[in-house]
Amino acid sequence: FKETTKWSKKVEPGLSSYASNPSGAATSIAELLTYVASVIPPVDHARTPVYVYGTAGLRKVPPTEAEHILNAVRDTVHHSPFLFRREWARIISGQEEGTFGWITVNHLKGTLHARQSQDSHLTTVGSLDLGGASTQITFAMPPENTAPHVLPITLGGVTYQLFSQSLLGFGVDELQRRSAALARAQAPSTTLSPTVPA
Repeated sequence: FKETTKWSKKVEPGLSSYASNPSGAATSIAELLTYVASVIPPVDHARTPVYVYGTAGLRKVPPTEAEHILNAVRDTVHHSPFLFRREWARIISGQEEGTFGWITVNHLKGTLHARQSQDSHLTTVGSLDLGGASTQITFAMPPENTAPHVLPITLGGVTYQLFSQSLLGFGVDELQRRSAALARAQAPSTTLSPTVPA
């Protein structure tokens, strides 16, 4: 592959929407796998790992329903030509979600270092991820910091002390729902804008 080539595909709705229909989650994942299979040469399929990480939307789903969704996803990926282990499909914590976002942002900006520095935290950027069901705030702290929500991670030989906190229920979709509910409660006769979900 050329390093500058980028592929992207998004399917909606998200996995959390299939709490009462896990087979729909399987269909959704199958669509993504078909796309990936068309991009990656067949000779590389068996050595290409697939990880499926559920985020805040799935964290809000009751555990039994969430596990049914994940099992449907696991079965689908397991029967694909790609490298996969069932434990690779799971719900990640808010702190993990924030950490992955921070790594992505700093990788894209080229601010991750190849060697250890006492000032590594000063050259990286923080990330604020406003998702659908949660918000993640993540940034690097000075090396000696051991405050709550701080997680040490090592990338390219450099250890970063990452502060990462997730606020479940403070994503854009959740905030729109709360705003609409508040507007209805305060002015029941008011007609809401069609852009605000009911």
